[in-house]
Amino acid sequence: MTGTMSNAGWMTNAMMGLVLAGLGLTAAPGIAQAHIDIVLPESRYGPEMIKDAPCGHPDNPPGEAEPHVYQTGETITIVVDEFVAHEGHLRVAFAENDEDFVNVSGFEDFDNFPGVLMDNIEDPPGMKQFTLQIPMPEQECENCTLQVIQVMYDGDGFQEDDLYYSCIDVTLLDEVPNADDGGSDGMDDGMDDGMDDGMGDAADGMADGAADDMGDDTGGGTDGSDGTGGGQDGDGEAGGCAIGPRPSPDWLGLTLFGVVALRRRAVRR
Repeated sequence: MTGTMSNAGWMTNAMMGLVLAGLGLTAAPGIAQAHIDIVLPESRYGPEMIKDAPCGHPDNPPGEAEPHVYQTGETITIVVDEFVAHEGHLRVAFAENDEDFVNVSGFEDFDNFPGVLMDNIEDPPGMKQFTLQIPMPEQECENCTLQVIQVMYDGDGFQEDDLYYSCIDVTLLDEVPNADDGGSDGMDDGMDDGMDDGMGDAADGMADGAADDMGDDTGGGTDGSDGTGGGQDGDGEAGGCAIGPRPSPDWLGLTLFGVVALRRRAVRR
């Protein structure tokens, strides 16, 4: 009987291990799990380094990616993924230097230094994703840090092991350079100007051709080469509009062309 119970216990533990492995978890004590991570924008260290203040990595090295650039006073959107569900709350803080962060010292230690931007953000049980609107400070800084702390509640009282960290590197500027300046904006302006000029030239050319036709026909001439030449001039100038998309039909030109056609028909009769 004893041996049977031992085998059953071993099988239970083995099955539990398989379940945990399938969930990407482990029952080994002291191994930190990826509880939270800032996924938008990308965090400094990713989901593997989350257990050491102020940003998750025990040595707190500089981030490899360039800081995310925002305007002073701008409200930005961050997305925080919770991968392992724990009841608790989140805190969002900002500091010009990482050593300026003041860590959480208890389950109810809220707003404990001026850099706290949002606190006591409810984290009910269950895995979830937080989308947070965070107002940026009004002061410029070249390489600042936005920090998110998850405070995990448990039944043994507060301990530092109840805290998980994720950070992003931030640059704040009073005026953020627009990557489109001289680029797409300039192209849009050029396309607009080119389209306006080209359509204007096309209208002038068609009007000139129509006027030549009307002049020749009124004078009783039989040679329509002048009018045809005018139309060719108009087509040639219209073809010079090569930047923008194809313009819409020029209804004024088409109307003049129709008048000319009717005029020729009347003269021939």
